[in-house]
Amino acid sequence: MSIYTEQLGRLHTSVSAEDITAAAASTQKKRISKAAAIPIALAAAMSALVVSVGAACNWDFKSLLINDYARERQEYAQGNEFWAGKEQEPFMYEGTVTVPEGVGLYHEMTDRELELLDMITIPVEKTFETEDYTLIIHGLIYDGYNLMMKLTVIDNSGVMDHSDSNTRHQFWYYCKDNEGNELFTCWGGGGEFEPDRYHDLISTALTFPEDMKTATISVGKQYADSTGFVSYPPIGEFTVEIPDVSALNRTYYLDRTANLGGYKESHLTYLTVSPTGVLIEFDYNLYKAPLDIDKTHLPPPPIYLTMNDGTVICVDGGHGHYAVNEDGTFNCSWQLNQDFYIIDPFDIASVQVGDYTVELDDTMIWEGAPRHFVSLRRNAS
Repeated sequence: MSIYTEQLGRLHTSVSAEDITAAAASTQKKRISKAAAIPIALAAAMSALVVSVGAACNWDFKSLLINDYARERQEYAQGNEFWAGKEQEPFMYEGTVTVPEGVGLYHEMTDRELELLDMITIPVEKTFETEDYTLIIHGLIYDGYNLMMKLTVIDNSGVMDHSDSNTRHQFWYYCKDNEGNELFTCWGGGGEFEPDRYHDLISTALTFPEDMKTATISVGKQYADSTGFVSYPPIGEFTVEIPDVSALNRTYYLDRTANLGGYKESHLTYLTVSPTGVLIEFDYNLYKAPLDIDKTHLPPPPIYLTMNDGTVICVDGGHGHYAVNEDGTFNCSWQLNQDFYIIDPFDIASVQVGDYTVELDDTMIWEGAPRHFVSLRRNAS
């Protein structure tokens, strides 16, 4: 029995349709959502904690993630069961997307997901103590296109005011490349909370430069001066080895036209699938209507991946970028995150983008694909 199968049997529980409906009717999901960008200049480097990728057999961090994934899948299934057949608020893609069957069904994690999780997780377990809050960084997930951080923030008073969104922004995180350039200043995510703390899995769209073998992430603690100006002076940092994940993604050249709701008829170009998300690139405004690109803030199109075993994974939310093509059409790139499935890029039967579904095969793979298409992601959703 592999370590993955052993962990799978130890950590999973099943859920019946009756349990789902009863739980959805009697419980309210406690979720915190956030997305923000606050560029801060950090001071000189502080003493570092180096975390080896060789510690990947530390199941403490992975157990947290596996339990998170199991809970999230059950809650997602509960929501879909509870709202089935009920009228919901319309959204910009209503009427242009047929949701495939199987979305929202509860699926236990597979042995392959656990295997991939082992390849992309970096245990950290670093604690930062301040007078009013304690921060615990449990670990990172990095698959070459998304960087995620699992953390817990504890209010040292014993009671956290979850109605005050400011409490969720006590800490910020920054990382520089080998030349000292800031790699990211925008994190987004959502979490679960307890009376004195909240647990979060935050993410940012990121591809580390190929020559970076380690990454140092600095932690800043919120500070407001007498004028009310808020900054995040550094309180410490930690360094991790960057895993080689270059073989864990696939890029497909789609060359298809689809109806993407608010984007209307669009030309799908590239689709890159990695274990935690999808990078989609397409051209829209094909009729060159007089639109202002600087005032374009459309949400990402819904994307559904159907795996070979019939599991359907919905991918949405993330970071987007708009640009004007030479012919006057607009280009859009969205790096979408998947928070509670690990996607096997080599086990996908088909993908649905908007109203268009295409079966994926090896003839569509773009071997010369760059590691990422977007150098600047301006919008977050």
